[in-house]
Amino acid sequence: MRSVGVNYPAINASEIGDIHVNLPPLPRQTHIAAFLDRETSRLDALVAAKQTLIDLLAEKRRALITRAVTRGLNPDVPLNYSGLSWLGSVPVHWKIKRLKHISPFITVGVVVNPTSYVTNEGVPFLFGSDVTEEGIDISNARQIPPEVSRGELAKTCLHPGDIVTVRVGYPGVTAVVPQELEGANCASMMLARGDPSFDSKWLAHVMNSRVGRYQFEVVQYGAAQEQFNIGHAVDFQFPVPPLPEQRRIVTHIETETARLDALRAEAKRTIELLKERRSALIAAAVTGELEVN
Repeated sequence: MRSVGVNYPAINASEIGDIHVNLPPLPRQTHIAAFLDRETSRLDALVAAKQTLIDLLAEKRRALITRAVTRGLNPDVPLNYSGLSWLGSVPVHWKIKRLKHISPFITVGVVVNPTSYVTNEGVPFLFGSDVTEEGIDISNARQIPPEVSRGELAKTCLHPGDIVTVRVGYPGVTAVVPQELEGANCASMMLARGDPSFDSKWLAHVMNSRVGRYQFEVVQYGAAQEQFNIGHAVDFQFPVPPLPEQRRIVTHIETETARLDALRAEAKRTIELLKERRSALIAAAVTGELEVN
């Protein structure tokens, strides 16, 4: 059957009426329907169980990160009350700093007509949809001329180690700019410059933790699309360990989350296989390819 439309593919109603279908006797139809109800219910239950597992792994991932960035890796370290009720106690040798005192430069990506800079080729031009807690995905990223990124838009030109944070839609989702995105640019997102005084991956983990998300939730606004103002975010407060400890925390988080992410990826693959099995089962049953007992 031929669908029409690009943004919203659709099928012509008159073509639906001309579809030829196999029509077994009514008792056989009832038998096939009962079989499919039973088998698809079983497959749907397996999918639901795998989705629950994915949700639990995601929650465990965030809990692991939150504990590491608020308590460190030494369970016996002395703690001291942070002075913040939503944070509680942190290692006594850590400091509480505002975001503007951690990163030397914080700004917002291109806000005014960012799509006017988009071209068919160039360097990646990141929007919020390209950023996840696991990193930056440029497979569907827009592009911008490199001379524009480094020239007119030099203020928001990206460098390895910079930290980008989604402002609209999913406020607070944060990732570190990798080496291969040197010279790219970003639209609307918050941009915090990397600096030798802190570990960029550590800061991204802190912002993705419950400590960071809580602060984003407090200041975000908007019904259709939630967002936050940079003026609020620069005053977010985070527990800051010494730089060598930040690096150890990052190594620990990357090791542990890699294991959880592998389990989550496996569960997602299983869901896709179950869905394919469901579709194939229905097709085989209603076309007579499968003998239904």
